[in-house]
Amino acid sequence: MKRRLNLLYILLIFTSFRVSAQTYPVVSSTQILPPYSVYLSDYASAGSDKFIVNLFLQDQNQNGLQVKLKITITGDNGVKLETKPEYMPPPITLYAGTPEIISGPLLQQYLEPANLNITGLNPSQFARDKKLPEGIYTFKAEAVEYRRNKLVSNSGTTAAWLILNDPPIWNLPRHNSTVTASNPQNIFFSWLPMHTGSPNSAFTTEYEFSLYDIIPQDRDPEEIVRITAPLYQSSTASTSLVYGPAEPPLEVGRKYAVRLRAYDTEGRDMFKNDGYSTVLVFTYGQECITPVGINHDNLTPHSADVHWTSIPGNTEFKLYYREKDQNGTNPWYEGTTSQTNAVITQLKPEHDYQYLVRALCGSIESEPSEIYEFTTPAKITDTLQCGNNPNVPEIDGSPPLQELFIGDVINVGGFEGIITQARGGNGVFSGKCIMRLTNFNILLKSHFDDIHINQSYQVTEGHVIADRGPGIMINLDDIIADLDSLGNIPIDSINLNPNDYINSLDSLVNNLPTDTSLISYEMEEVLVSNSNKLDLIDNEELQDQIEELQA
Repeated sequence: MKRRLNLLYILLIFTSFRVSAQTYPVVSSTQILPPYSVYLSDYASAGSDKFIVNLFLQDQNQNGLQVKLKITITGDNGVKLETKPEYMPPPITLYAGTPEIISGPLLQQYLEPANLNITGLNPSQFARDKKLPEGIYTFKAEAVEYRRNKLVSNSGTTAAWLILNDPPIWNLPRHNSTVTASNPQNIFFSWLPMHTGSPNSAFTTEYEFSLYDIIPQDRDPEEIVRITAPLYQSSTASTSLVYGPAEPPLEVGRKYAVRLRAYDTEGRDMFKNDGYSTVLVFTYGQECITPVGINHDNLTPHSADVHWTSIPGNTEFKLYYREKDQNGTNPWYEGTTSQTNAVITQLKPEHDYQYLVRALCGSIESEPSEIYEFTTPAKITDTLQCGNNPNVPEIDGSPPLQELFIGDVINVGGFEGIITQARGGNGVFSGKCIMRLTNFNILLKSHFDDIHINQSYQVTEGHVIADRGPGIMINLDDIIADLDSLGNIPIDSINLNPNDYINSLDSLVNNLPTDTSLISYEMEEVLVSNSNKLDLIDNEELQDQIEELQA
């Protein structure tokens, strides 16, 4: 009995060896090429070589062998697809020594759900979408003799990880952030592709970028992207996009939504959620608000102070002004300042003016304010007697003037000076000007060094001195030439004509004491003593010029 058992054991071992070492007349091998789609139809579509079966008849005695395939697809998730034994496709004829490659449309009928036994899936659902759940799958192909359904090859197997890639994720800007508004607009968007590190990365991806206006602003952005048309849409192979001045302009302070869709350029479905990213919401800049509390004061015949209150986010301000006319067609003049006040100069006495203010927030402008109006007062002409102080205005105590420009009009103890050269800043200036002696209608070329000027254009400390030597009294041609060179001074505001100018000179000469000559007018420490005065000092050179005028 024991001898029989030992013999049976030896026979079983020998039989097992013969089975495991069995050779078939046909050699089968398979290939799966990435990217690995979860759609079974992608492995057998026209022009596709994603799933390849290689058969080779090595038995020279069976030339012209007809076979069919038995395909088995098994996943680690419990899914199994297997060719039905009764399925009879057209036979595949194999010739000894000649390899046969089966792919694309030749495999299409084998992978039809109707020709497969399906385990682990809803057959009806799978028949509709032919979509496999994600997982690691083994693809096996075997050759079966066509008539007898007998296995005539080894099992050619290969494995693939079938997954859908994650859509891209946003990098910049951050969700629910406020991006800086600029003029021209320039917004940088960037995102991270999530498929490049996966086994399904061997395909060409592009991105569809869509931007939506959220109307109304409290509407759900997810609903916006589902049912409304985008304000802007573009495709790119890059992972960034610059939304610049050529794109539709965005409104400062508004919220917008953007969404990406990653897609395979060959039309294959390789991404989860159809490739759509999350919806990114951002606000385009903060609304630039017009300053408040706009008002004016310190009106003089030639200037007006305008001031306002800044709003958070305001960085600079633009002041516009013009002379009021009946039709409202006069041009606006403008200036820019970082302060919350400004002085409008070179105005005409007894004229109506209009002004408005708008803010700058970086490069973004606010809406303009309403239009305000003022009327300049009449010129006050006092009788000047040599040796006596004129009636001068009180220093108003306004802050130091930051900048002085050519064409500005300063007030020196009640007398006006038109700036022709200026340097300095922060309230202290040096330069040249044309001083006008109102009572005599005389213009004198003058200069000044380190005088103090406030924002009402009043000289508060220092001296303005008439030039010595020939030409200190300016004739009409010189006046016009100097004013023309300034470019922006209205000559008619000086109210000069040749007869008035000559009469004024005669008046000045006739009223000068015989022992006194005009040399300078000075502001002497008015910030401390407030003793503005016009000094008449002996000077032979000036007396000679006056005598020449009298001749």
